[in-house]
Parts: sequence; structure tokens; C-alpha cells
Amino acid sequence: VEVAACSSRDIAVLYTPRSINKLEHGCVTFSDATCGTWVYKVVGQGIPPAGIVATVEVSAALGGSASEVFTFQNPFLFPLRLHVNLQDPLSTSDIRDGISVLLASPVVDVAPESTLEVPILFTPSRLQRHGALLTFTTPQSTSHLQDVQWKYSIVGTVEAPSSMYLGRFTCKAREHLQKTILLQLPGSSADSTKDGWDIKVVYPEESRSILSRSTSILIGAYAQGEDGEWSPTLILDFAPLRPIRALVQVLVTNDLGGRWRFRMDLNANASQPDDTINLVSTLKKTSSVAFHLTNRTKEEAIFTLLVLPETQKAFKVSPMQGILHPYGSDGTRFKVDFTPGEYGKAYSADLIIDTDEMQWIYHLKGSFPAYEAPTTLDTASRVDSHIAEHVDQSLMQKNRRNFYKENISAVRSSGAKTEGHS
Repeated sequence: VEVAACSSRDIAVLYTPRSINKLEHGCVTFSDATCGTWVYKVVGQGIPPAGIVATVEVSAALGGSASEVFTFQNPFLFPLRLHVNLQDPLSTSDIRDGISVLLASPVVDVAPESTLEVPILFTPSRLQRHGALLTFTTPQSTSHLQDVQWKYSIVGTVEAPSSMYLGRFTCKAREHLQKTILLQLPGSSADSTKDGWDIKVVYPEESRSILSRSTSILIGAYAQGEDGEWSPTLILDFAPLRPIRALVQVLVTNDLGGRWRFRMDLNANASQPDDTINLVSTLKKTSSVAFHLTNRTKEEAIFTLLVLPETQKAFKVSPMQGILHPYGSDGTRFKVDFTPGEYGKAYSADLIIDTDEMQWIYHLKGSFPAYEAPTTLDTASRVDSHIAEHVDQSLMQKNRRNFYKENISAVRSSGAKTEGHS
């Protein structure tokens, strides 16, 4: 063990008597290589067992049978010879019929510091609480112990023959579902009082934590069913913070000891996205956006992150797991990268962040920059094809040769000379 400097620490000592009415001594030693050794002397004394040592519970369907095994331990350093006796229950409202002990002999021997397994058989014939008192007594002839007795209370609960299905109750995560359900209790006694009902809810082990915090199932007021009988109602309050599917069992017990087992499906579907994150990037270029998120309570929580569908590789998010900072802090930073790989493709995905109690959903949408058509000014020629005015005037003033006129004159002159020679 570790003890901080200048402080103290409670140490629990378990004492199991090995004798009765005798002092037993022992020592508890604490040692440290630097500080030395502390020795504490402990003294204990065993006393005869008094009252009910323990209660053994067994349940069975009406008309059926069930067994339960409990263990009796001999704490002494010598063997015990015991007389086993099944007696009427302490409560006069309980009945003993249907409870029996499956031992080959009513006298058993238990070796020193060893155990004895005692099987209890329960075969109820009435929808009523059963009970018995099981005693283990040392005979007067025992030299070590005389007339020492251990008492165990046996409580038998009778269940209706079949489990009844109440239905499926569905809502979205972060929504609130309330239902009042009228219970049908076949075989219920008219002697049961309206206030004499108890309820036990059994959640699946894998979802017990979240369901115990998000679900309330209570016994409500009496209501009259279609058959005219008055029965208690069940009030369901279901407020899940994340998707979940579970089969829940509800055990309803009346004050006479009858029990009815019910089943119901609780389904919470995914909620609507908390927000949409839009990212814009050119082909094979990466754009990024970051956001911060805190837990819904003032405690840290372990989270995992998932991007669906997994085939959408254009989005990358980090970190994929870690600690979500508590409510009121700056929060945990998440970064989303978007890198489109081809044109003409729709880019979308869901970013899902899960803790044990909560789920957040962000819809990711990726797109390319918006195309802008060119304007008239953009399409005009950028080359100046006009002659400057002073250049144009200078060209007009120069004498230009008229090659067309000169060619005609030359042809005519050549023709006249040809006629003269002939």
C-alpha cells in the first residue's frame, strides 16, 4: 500500500472466527525500507451465530420447478456434524409447500475449513410467495460446539407461466418518448392491494450503463382493461442520447409474492445531423476546416470517430479517437480535409463522433469552386488594330503608283508599235 507524506489511510482487516467465545490474536505488519516497521496487534472473538445468517432466493414458473444451490462454510479448524432441518417460514403470509432440500441425509459432516453445497428445489403450485426456514444445528454430543445453530431464510417467488411481450418502442436519439402501458396479469389475486406492487428492470449487460441513465420504468396508477379487471400501468420514460437497440425485461411483483415477467424492445435511431460542413477545393488540391467540440457534461469522455461511407476517401478527419474535453472548456479540436480526385462526382459523407453516452453527427459536403462565365469585356480583343490618325494622314499625302493604270498603258503602247511595222 502507499501512504502520502504526513497523511493517513484506512486499512480494512477481515476477521473470520475459527472458534467461539475464545480470544484470537494476530499481527498486521507494515514495513518500509527507509522508515522502518510498524506492528499492529489485532484481537478478535467469535460469537455464536444469531438471527438469519443469509437469505436464499429461488424463483420458478407456476406449475414448473427450479433449483438453487447455496454454500455453507465450516469456518472452524475441526470437523462439524450438523443436523439439517427445513421448518415453516417466519412470515405467516408465506407458504412452505413446494420447497424442499435435496440432501441424501438430514445429518451431514463438513470437514474443517471446507464447504457444503446445499441444493434447494422449488415446485410452486400457487401464484403466491413461498418461504421456509433452513437450520443447521450441531448436536449436543459435539465436544467442540453444542447447540450452535445457523439459520437461513428461503424465499420462493412464483412467476406467471409465460413471458408477455409489451411491444417495440422507437424514437430518435435526443428525443423524449413517454408511454403508459396497461399490464395484463393473468392469475393475479384480488387480495393484492393497489399499492403492493414492486418492479425490477433487467437491462442487457452490454447496454446497461446507457439504458440505466436514459430509461425510467415505473409502476403507475390502476386502470381498467377491456375485460373489466383493474390492473396497474407501466410508465415508460425513454430519453436516449445516442442510437441503441435492446431487449429489456420487466419483472412485476405483487405483495402476495406473485411475479409476472414482461419483455419490450427499446430502439433509438440516429438523430438528424447537428450541422453541415461545406468544403470547396480544386481538383487534387486540399482544403481544410477545423471545429471544436466539448462533452455534454463537465467530465472528460473517451470518443471514437467514424466517417461513413468508408468508401468516401476524399474526406479525412483527425483525430479518430481520444479524449473529449468537458463542457465549459475550449473543447477538443477536429480537423476535416477535403481532396477531390475527379470532376463530375458528388462528394458527401457523415462524420460520427461517439462516446459512451452521446453521439454527434456532422454532414460533410465537398464541391468545386463555382464556374464564372466570361463577360463581353473579357472576350474583346486585346490587340489594337487601328492606325493612328497622324500616320494615316501621312500615307494619304504620298504619291502612290497606280500599277493597274501603268500596266494598261504598257499593253496599249505595245500594240500600236506592232501595227506600224506591218
